[in-house]
Amino acid sequence: YSTSFWTLPAHASLFTGRYPTELAATSETNRLPAEAQTLAETLHSQGYRTWGASSNPWVSAERGFDQGFELFRETWAATKALFADKPQAVAAARGRAAPTASPTAVRAAAV
Repeated sequence: YSTSFWTLPAHASLFTGRYPTELAATSETNRLPAEAQTLAETLHSQGYRTWGASSNPWVSAERGFDQGFELFRETWAATKALFADKPQAVAAARGRAAPTASPTAVRAAAV
């Protein structure tokens, strides 16, 4: 069971134990509010070391999901920056060839 069908509100619930509507973590706000108490914040306040990693842009520091973590890594951001100017490498990483012709030309050739 999940509290939502999409990432941001579902993770807001996972991080806090509350429903997305209680947190106002919805498509209207697109973030976890600063006043929401997360498990990481609770553990950190009790002396635990906290570290978080996300491979999804919806679960990011920009959207408030780094709350309570001493260290929070966004692996998707590093990958995006690494391949920003390398479309061939991005396509290879995704397991397909990079486009070499326009979609119109490909469609016309396929007809």
